[in-house]
Amino acid sequence: MFSIGNDELERLKDLEADTVCPNCGEKHPVSYGKAKQPDGSWVETTTIAFVKCPETGHTYLVGIDGKRLDNNKEK
Repeated sequence: MFSIGNDELERLKDLEADTVCPNCGEKHPVSYGKAKQPDGSWVETTTIAFVKCPETGHTYLVGIDGKRLDNNKEK
């Protein structure tokens, strides 16, 4: 389970286009989730952000609401 408060989010840094992977410590491009619109289409949203690590092939949560989570292994 994961939880984070609004006050905690406000203190985090803005998420960049590439960020450090929580698994391997290398920078990977950030991908975003999609939200379904009332007309049935899907639009990218900054609500949830993730990276896919080529080392493991797994996806890791790295951001919420455009803010970078402090769960990386920055070298």
